Amino acid sequence: MYRSGGICTRRSHSLSGKGHSVTLVSVATSSGISAESARRRFAFQRAQTPVELIQDPSTDAVFVLSRHDSHARYVVEALLNHKPVFVEKPLATDREQLQEIVRNFGTVQQAGYSPFVMVGFNRRFAPFSEKVREFFANRREPLLVHIRVNAGYLPAEHGPMKMAAVS
Repeated sequence: MYRSGGICTRRSHSLSGKGHSVTLVSVATSSGISAESARRRFAFQRAQTPVELIQDPSTDAVFVLSRHDSHARYVVEALLNHKPVFVEKPLATDREQLQEIVRNFGTVQQAGYSPFVMVGFNRRFAPFSEKVREFFANRREPLLVHIRVNAGYLPAEHGPMKMAAVS
């Protein structure tokens, strides 16, 4: 896990909450001070650098909750170290980063491993998402919900819009 900002704070609470069998072993940030602070606040067993965390044989999965410009780099490192990885959006900030992820995913797959990358969308914590969750709270059957949210106007130079304009 990287970055002790808002998304990381919410994700740490969800992971360590009641009913989950997750052990928060290690946290890593770009700053040792914030890593140690997050370690204490969320009861991680240790604080490490991002490279140490990803390369640590005792790390079972990597959650990338860092600055957008670092997501692709950490995802590739996790893949190359055969770790399942969850990354908050965006997976990549440009086509080159995305191509690098796809290339490394294929390389790891060809080596006989089963790489796993999951991308999260923080909209699931928006007030509307909470209301939908409450509405279906008593449902017992499996349920798949697809919701499209219009977040309003995004300028052409915004990351995903910029990538779409290139194609």
